[in-house]
Amino acid sequence: MYGQVAVLMHIQQTLTVYEQFGCLMYGQEDVANDVLEYAVFAKHLINPFGSWIMQQYPHGYFLSSPTLRQ
Repeated sequence: MYGQVAVLMHIQQTLTVYEQFGCLMYGQEDVANDVLEYAVFAKHLINPFGSWIMQQYPHGYFLSSPTLRQ
């Protein structure tokens, strides 16, 4: 018997991509974008000492709000 928990995370992320010589190709280091992410954690409930494992992201759960795209 397994239990699952879906967690909605409101986080801020930065994305920067550098080329092989260290020059910035894409993004900015000092600008963080608001991101909504879902993660699913599962645990075998029979085992009281078991640990939670992270499953794949659920399909169709990603929100595409225009207010979050900047």
